[in-house]
Amino acid sequence: VVVADLLFKDKSTLLTSAKALGAKHVIFEAKDDMQASVPIEKALSELGDCILAYEMNGAPIPRDHGGPLRAIVPGYAGVRNVKWVQRVKLSSEEAEGAWQRGMNYKAMPSHWRTKQDLQGVDFASLPSIHELPVQCAFSSPAPGDSLPSDEDSVEVKGWALGSAGRSIHRVEVSADGGETWVEADLEEGLDQPYGRAWAWTTWSAEVPVGSGPVELVARAHDLGGGAMP
Repeated sequence: VVVADLLFKDKSTLLTSAKALGAKHVIFEAKDDMQASVPIEKALSELGDCILAYEMNGAPIPRDHGGPLRAIVPGYAGVRNVKWVQRVKLSSEEAEGAWQRGMNYKAMPSHWRTKQDLQGVDFASLPSIHELPVQCAFSSPAPGDSLPSDEDSVEVKGWALGSAGRSIHRVEVSADGGETWVEADLEEGLDQPYGRAWAWTTWSAEVPVGSGPVELVARAHDLGGGAMP
């Protein structure tokens, strides 16, 4: 069920109608009293692809995965994809509760590193984290796997995800902790619509290895200029 379809009959003026009501956020409330919200620009946009899901792979969503009804907010932090949804509403304010207004999922300065740094901070006034950053991870080899000692290269595989629905356009892999890099081959996921690349892009590479310790690292770049260090 598309979230916009649930809240408005007239789809031609969704944002105008919502803003006329003073709404800035859509709140998802769960049966366990947890709640989280997303901006109306994400929740009501056709390009936002926000839905309320009741099936997964053709079957009812299992309870452990948020069934019977779960919010799906592609590209957003998992906490915004509320499980066990029982109510959806427009609001002029963000959702209440620790998951939206507390310390969790807040954009904080990088120099805040100790409990002392957090004393007296009004967490509710800090911006909430919504969109995920560029991500990249290995699927093979797995942690603890042994590599052949007589090989001068290793085959690696993994996945990458751009920020805010942006497509991945490059993945680089290193076997020496980032001293040298090899560009990976991008595989599945390249055909996703522009601005709506919510699924992983898989990749693989053959990476040279020396005689010393092997430290595999990978980094991804998306079409918006987002990149991992």
